[in-house]
Amino acid sequence: MDNWLKGLVAAACVTVIAVGGFYFWQQHQQAVVAEELGKQETMRRGCLAAVDENLPALKQYCAEKGYITQEQAQR
Repeated sequence: MDNWLKGLVAAACVTVIAVGGFYFWQQHQQAVVAEELGKQETMRRGCLAAVDENLPALKQYCAEKGYITQEQAQR
């Protein structure tokens, strides 16, 4: 096999590996972001449910993190 053909095959392999790695990295990043958004939504729903309960420490935590307003925490 000619040396230029060996180089071409090596370059093609490197390209396929690089593109595949980039694709899977993007998929991983999207999964991490989706998981974080899901956790934030769960916290927000829990904090909104705590507004009507007598849980001052939880209400204060939720207000500090921005899940509910200070007005909601005072209820």
